[in-house]
Amino acid sequence: MTPRAPSLPPDERRAEIVRAARPLLLELGGSFTTKQVAEAAGIAEGTLFRVFPTKRDLMQAVIADAMDTTVIVRDLDAIDRTAGLETRVMLTVGRLQRSIDEVSAVFAALFQIPSPEADELRHKPKEHTPEGQALHEARAQELHAAIVRVLETDAQRLTCSPEEAASLVRGMAFATSHPHISDRRFTDAARIAQLLLHGMTKEDPC
Repeated sequence: MTPRAPSLPPDERRAEIVRAARPLLLELGGSFTTKQVAEAAGIAEGTLFRVFPTKRDLMQAVIADAMDTTVIVRDLDAIDRTAGLETRVMLTVGRLQRSIDEVSAVFAALFQIPSPEADELRHKPKEHTPEGQALHEARAQELHAAIVRVLETDAQRLTCSPEEAASLVRGMAFATSHPHISDRRFTDAARIAQLLLHGMTKEDPC
């Protein structure tokens, strides 16, 4: 019998279960069981079901957690603003790439190993509802704003607005990291930062 878990506020219990489920999903895909998650979280399976009535609900929560921008926005805001612009762009690109890799890994694991719940999520994703789309757009705006904040202290050095520069930085990170887009030939964050700031051509010698 699983020992009785200590009492936690609902949000903390939910987060604890999602944290326990994510590595199992990455390892086993959609074939993981709620019993395995409960054991990993140190709770009874009944406790899990009081938070997530179905396995599909739990899977959806893991996906939502992977796509949540709260942590990456916090990390971008923690970048030292006294560092050079190229260093800040490099750190931003690297953090964006890591986030893209993490989200891609969750979806790859979820759909590579078939399960009824994964099939349902594939065909009826929550993000395609009006509420889900609105949340996705809000998160995208929060992430874009965080990148702008990294760049705006050097706005006078840019040939475009910080808002436009942020779009370029994010787009380059996405294009060089997304498994369905990137050919993985160009992934070094320092090189990407150099190209974004200085272009692909050498200076014309006088």
